Amino acid sequence: MNEPGRTSVSPPPWWEQSGQDRVAAALVAARSGDEAAWDELVDRTAPLLWAVLRSAEVGKEAADRIVEQVYLRMVRDLDEIHDGSELLRWVARVAGGDGSAWSEVRYTQELGPFGTPGSTGLSPGCPPVSTGCSS
Repeated sequence: MNEPGRTSVSPPPWWEQSGQDRVAAALVAARSGDEAAWDELVDRTAPLLWAVLRSAEVGKEAADRIVEQVYLRMVRDLDEIHDGSELLRWVARVAGGDGSAWSEVRYTQELGPFGTPGSTGLSPGCPPVSTGCSS
């Protein structure tokens, strides 16, 4: 309850904010199911994600699958990401080969359809890149 003479001021919606405040507010809104906020997060992270994959010389098919895995993990981990810089570090770490995004793509593409050997879409000897980010 407000004290007499005081009013409660809500922060502006995420789309009326800028910079890190906008990303932090979009993270909160995306957790609540706001699809436009999710689109904002994808728009903010996609250039970094694709840059990391290009620097690793990942083939198009593998890159598409890695991007899909990164965004699936982002949905799962959204509660653990609290601001824009943390979001970018998280994307760089996951896209750079930390954990399941690369592993799942390698496993499914190495086996190919129906468990047969197939192309990985990765350059020969291409390990996940190190982004220099710490967990």
